[in-house]
Amino acid sequence: MTGLAIGDGANDVNMIIAAHVGVGIRGLEGQQAARASDFAIGEFKILRRLLLLYGREAYRRNSYLILYNFYKNITLVLAQFWFGFHSGFSGMSIFDQYVYQLFNIFFASVPIIIYAVFDEEIDPEILVNHPEFYHQGPKGKFVMSLIDKIDKIFNGRRFAKWFANGIWESAVIFFISFYCFDYRVIPNTEGKTLQFYAPGIMVMSCAVWVTNAKVLTMSNNFYFLNLFFVFGSMLCYALIFWICTKVEFIESYGYFSA
Repeated sequence: MTGLAIGDGANDVNMIIAAHVGVGIRGLEGQQAARASDFAIGEFKILRRLLLLYGREAYRRNSYLILYNFYKNITLVLAQFWFGFHSGFSGMSIFDQYVYQLFNIFFASVPIIIYAVFDEEIDPEILVNHPEFYHQGPKGKFVMSLIDKIDKIFNGRRFAKWFANGIWESAVIFFISFYCFDYRVIPNTEGKTLQFYAPGIMVMSCAVWVTNAKVLTMSNNFYFLNLFFVFGSMLCYALIFWICTKVEFIESYGYFSA
């Protein structure tokens, strides 16, 4: 059970601090309540929009933000576990370490942030005028006007589904990329066969594309900003990888010349 406290005076400070979420209103009694709160507003009339719109949407967006961040890391990291069956669990990495370290920094970070800030599932005016949509949070229910559907958005079962989805997709990406690409017989321009980093690059590429495409499947709105950063993240990966192939001390050096 989550408690919400709303107050506008110094006598409400203890109540606001003790609640899970505290809303302070700046009033004639001073700023004590506002300073002690999680959210500060100027008038009581703002409460309706704060609760029914921003409260509901923040709950939904943050839920998917958390689930997605676990999913994308499972999808990439478990590929290393599957590679252990090939390498005898020697601890050898299948990924180019320079490119691998940039996954959560450049390749799969900004699109989900854009989603968590700007995505709108339902028109704001509908949410404000139909409080039943707010039940998604406190009652763990999602109410749809056209389809009678009850679905909990963030709980153990939903987390397990995303976790299992990450395991499944990592396995599909790894085994198709690794065993359908025989790097031992493909020569480069110098007549030498490629190293096992070559299928590792394919695994990384597929993980970047799949996890970024996942953001699009989650999105309720398609606009310039989220499309720009989704496809921009993929392009950023290709560009950084190309740069790495030109640096001699990096594992993926020379792969574009194969």
